[in-house]
Formats: sequence, structure tokens, C-alpha cells
Amino acid sequence: MEKVLAAALAVVVMLIIPSCVAEKPEDCLDVRLLIKTDQDSGRWAGSTRSRTRTSDIEEWYNSIESIDLYVFDENEKFVTLWEGGPYTPGMDYEVPLKEIGLSEGVYTFVAWTDPGTYYVSNLEDLMNVMETEEGETATRQAEPEPEPEFYLQDMRMFMNMDKLVDNGSNAIEENLPHRHYGILQRAYVSNNSILYPKPATLEISPSIHKVNFTVVGITTQTLDDRDDFTLSVTDKNSAHTFHNAYDPDLGQPYKHIRPLNVVSEPGETRAVDENTRLTASMHLMQLNDDTMTRIEIHDARFPDEPVHVEENLVDLIRTVYSTGGQVVNDEFFKEILEFDVTIDLRTYPKIILNINGWQYIYIADRIKPVN
Repeated sequence: MEKVLAAALAVVVMLIIPSCVAEKPEDCLDVRLLIKTDQDSGRWAGSTRSRTRTSDIEEWYNSIESIDLYVFDENEKFVTLWEGGPYTPGMDYEVPLKEIGLSEGVYTFVAWTDPGTYYVSNLEDLMNVMETEEGETATRQAEPEPEPEFYLQDMRMFMNMDKLVDNGSNAIEENLPHRHYGILQRAYVSNNSILYPKPATLEISPSIHKVNFTVVGITTQTLDDRDDFTLSVTDKNSAHTFHNAYDPDLGQPYKHIRPLNVVSEPGETRAVDENTRLTASMHLMQLNDDTMTRIEIHDARFPDEPVHVEENLVDLIRTVYSTGGQVVNDEFFKEILEFDVTIDLRTYPKIILNINGWQYIYIADRIKPVN
């Protein structure tokens, strides 16, 4: 199956917006297909996101180097893959449907950003490409075999563990690269002349959340210029369907590990008292999947003795925001991309938890302080 390589150029093509009734295209608008981030589309205008962290939000949108667009027919059978170039915020990113060579009909389009190195699909496996091993010759039948058929439901996007984990382990010590996803279902493509120059939009949204941890109340230790404490988040959110849903059957377990840094001057040696703030930050794959993301804090000198164990990060976020009257659903996790999580152990067993300014106090049953 041909892969079409093209830049995102302005091309005169036709696409009916997905709200149209595909069986009656004469009643629909003939438009072009654009890809836009949810930030450029104005989805969050007037929302919580627009009022907070406006200086940081560009981190999610200024680094899209490429976009893969998967095309499926009206029965959701795979048709082709188009590989586009970088996305520039605020600029039109148009898909050259005419160059792709689609005939008139109904299609579903799925977009993923920056694939190939850290994120890979199972397309090549599904294509069942015949490869010849060294020293062997492939045997071909007289009659060519039919092209393989597979459907949207068969497709998966994976985190490439060979590139992400450290030295063959399951530990990820660097931030996950940003990834965006979007789907436009049952869009009508027409080869007729444009009647209404209003573009249809395939909106893509971030899949990565950033979590900044602060831990207060770890005592009776001394930190020098090395990092004695580490914070880890265990997850298995590595496989997704082409509806961007977590696939529990294919997800592989892995662990984000970061040093907990003392908030002090570089090279300063200081005793860790009850007011010392230890910090760590990391990127996590879409928290709304709720894949039992477990927080652990360890003294690196005694790695088998957990300090803070078995706290589910997503449960903590849901509890804190729900207690404050917030509705915590998929839209919530699309709107809020960054979480500041402070865990205050100074009044143990009473734990003071603060997430993005929302405070929650509870009695610990699975947290213990350093003795």
C-alpha cells in the first residue's frame, strides 16, 4: 500500500463537514481539510486553561515536527497513510487530499503527531511486508496475492520502549516527547468545484500531561550534592487504539524515575528538616486513562524501603477536584495539562495534599514517614 509523502500545501479539494448526512452530499458544504490543534481552534477560549499557565502552554504546541494522517474508507478499512511536515501554531495546515488520490466518498481520518522514533504504529506489521532474510530468496507465487485488508479497529499506536526505557530496563528517566491525536469520522470527500470555501477541521489534542511534584516533611536525613531521594510513577499506558483509548491487553508496564531535588543553592549541603521542599517533574501519558499510576518515593541508599507507596495519582486528582465541586472527566484532562502536586507529610498521619491550589486533607493508610 502506497505511502504518500507530501508537505502541508494549499490544494483545492472538497470535504463535507462530519455533521453532514453523507448519503445526501448535495445538502452539505464542500470544504477543504485542515488540521488544527485544540489551542488554535479556540476550543479553550474563556476556559480555565486560558486563565492559567498561559506562559507555559506553548510547550505543548511549539514542537510538532510531523503529522501522520491515516485514511479509512466508509467501512473503516485502511486506505492509505499521508506523512506531513511540521506544524506551525497559528498557520493553516492543509492536507492535500487531491494529491493523496482519494476518490469521491466517505472517509475517516486519524492524525497522530511525531511518530517514528518514540511512538510507532502497528501499520507495518499489518501490511505483512515480505522481507527476505540474508542469504535467502523470497518465493513468489505466479499470481500476486491480494493486498492485505485491515480496519481502524485493528490499528494501534505504541510507545517505543526500545527508545524510551533506560538500558533495556523498564525505567524512563527522560520526559516523554509530546504527542497529539485527533479523529474526523465519516467525512465526505468530493471532486466537484468548491461551493463554500469553509474548511473542515480535524482537531488534534495533547496526549501528555506534565506533573510537578513537591514533597515536604521528609526528615532526619542529610543531602549533599548527590540526590538521595527518588520519586517514581509506575504506569502501563503504552498502547492505544485509533480512537485513542488505552488497550489493557497490550500495555507494557514501565516506571518514570526522577531524583527529588532539594530546593537550595547548587552544591549546598544542608540538613533536611521538616520544612525542606523536595521537587521532581515528569511527563505522563494521558492521565484520563487511569492505568493505576502509582507514586513511590525512595531513599536511593535503601531502594527496597519505600517512604511513600501505593498512592494512585489519578485517584488523588479526582478526589481533590471532586471535593472542590469540579467534574473530573475526559474533558477535564484535556483542559488541564499541568498539575502541581504537593504532598505535605509534616502532620503525619494527617496528609495535606495540594493540587493546583486545591487542598485536601486525609488520614494516611499507605504512607509512612522516614523514621
